[in-house]
Amino acid sequence: MIFSLFRRSSQKSPKIAQSLGVPGADGQEFNTADKQPSSAPDLVDRDTQSASVPPVIDSFRGLDPGAFFRGDNWSFDKHSIRKTALDKYRQFYEPLRSAGATAYDLDRISTAIFYLRTMLQRHNLSGPEKTALEIGCGNGNKSLAVNDLFGRYVGVDLLPDQIEIAKRRAQSIGANNTQFICDNAAKILRSPGLYDLPGKIDVLVLYAVVEHLTLDERPQIMRLADQVIADGGTVILMEAPNRLLPFDAHTTGTHFFNWLPDQLAHALAKAEMVRREMADNLSSWESETGEEELYRLGRGVSYHDLQFGLSRPLAQYGFPVSSFNCETLNMEPLQFQEIALLGHLSANVDGIPAGSFSRSWVDTVISGNPSDTQQTNYISPHWPDWIRVSVPPVFWYSPSVVLGQARSEWTARPNIQDVDELNLVFSGDGACFAVSINGTKVDSIDLASLKNCRLRRWHDTYSIAYKLSTDLRELRIGVENDSPDFHFQGAFASTIAE
Repeated sequence: MIFSLFRRSSQKSPKIAQSLGVPGADGQEFNTADKQPSSAPDLVDRDTQSASVPPVIDSFRGLDPGAFFRGDNWSFDKHSIRKTALDKYRQFYEPLRSAGATAYDLDRISTAIFYLRTMLQRHNLSGPEKTALEIGCGNGNKSLAVNDLFGRYVGVDLLPDQIEIAKRRAQSIGANNTQFICDNAAKILRSPGLYDLPGKIDVLVLYAVVEHLTLDERPQIMRLADQVIADGGTVILMEAPNRLLPFDAHTTGTHFFNWLPDQLAHALAKAEMVRREMADNLSSWESETGEEELYRLGRGVSYHDLQFGLSRPLAQYGFPVSSFNCETLNMEPLQFQEIALLGHLSANVDGIPAGSFSRSWVDTVISGNPSDTQQTNYISPHWPDWIRVSVPPVFWYSPSVVLGQARSEWTARPNIQDVDELNLVFSGDGACFAVSINGTKVDSIDLASLKNCRLRRWHDTYSIAYKLSTDLRELRIGVENDSPDFHFQGAFASTIAE
């Protein structure tokens, strides 16, 4: 049950080795994401179609990504973000749903439209003058959810059937700025003119890719990332399972899988992997492909892959998007193990952007400007304590305090200087509360209304964000209108590195 609740959609073909482009004598390389082999002649991948699973969303008309960014201090247009997201649902999501697309495909598309588009726009990562290149685009689920935000969008993969599906989908929605190429990503980046591409790639997208690469392949993809960054571009690294956390929500649904040496991890996957059809297709460890197949299933990612793959110390790069941002906190609930890891990295490991590498899924952006880096400051619901527990904690619980009938107010005075962005996290069904910052009431939240603005998720955790650009001396949450009880899970104050 835990595994089914906490893993993001990361469905892969059982024929793992066949569905990947791997380094070899022919020079083919790492292109993998959204891999679902199909020979279907239309837009739907029918080999993995499941009529028993309902669509992710039945109606998108009430959705509003901008509703979670409170106040008027934001530099992006919240109304435009909502309008273009709804347009994309109508143009791309709805036709695929009507055609019978899998719940897996629909979930990948809907989350990209709601969360990824918002992140790209509010952090100025997209724009009509920019070219994006996605390695491992698969059948185009993510690509065609965000392509219109760029002047040009290029998806690269080595699986011809996936590229053909992506091309048909692009043609069906008139995505004239989008190109899908079945070829080697490194070759394309070395000689972009051969593919009628500009010499500079502004954004390199690595979405659900790095975890499926072997330890020898990961430095190769980091060299490509370095090339893009050196040319003034940025790299988006998302949906990479974090190897530093004890529970593996991506591959096996077991504890400590990513901490074990490869041979023991292989044995654990064979014995206890929740998805038995995947485990049954694993060869023995002693076979020629045993180790490679383990990595094709997915092995965790951490800052070490960047530390030993990029050309400079991580402190000389910028990480302008923390994993504790409003988008990802709404997508995945906050967990105790994440708070513990954030504290450990912040207190003990120098030169590492702890906020980018402490959540269950590494979701971050890498630039060449160290001054871009967001420092993540956690304000515990048990402030001034970091964590307060009376019994050993269950890893997926979040530290929280209950506000409502018995306790009507929570206050912290963290005195954090130069806060750029403040994210609050809470869970409940019908909460009503006021938010006061530095002694001034800035907002009233009605969760019953807010929850209708978001994609239907499997959890009831929500995050809202405020743009401050000031010191955070005091934060107060006050219950309003006889609110039912709700859990306040704390806040994250982001400051920009000096």
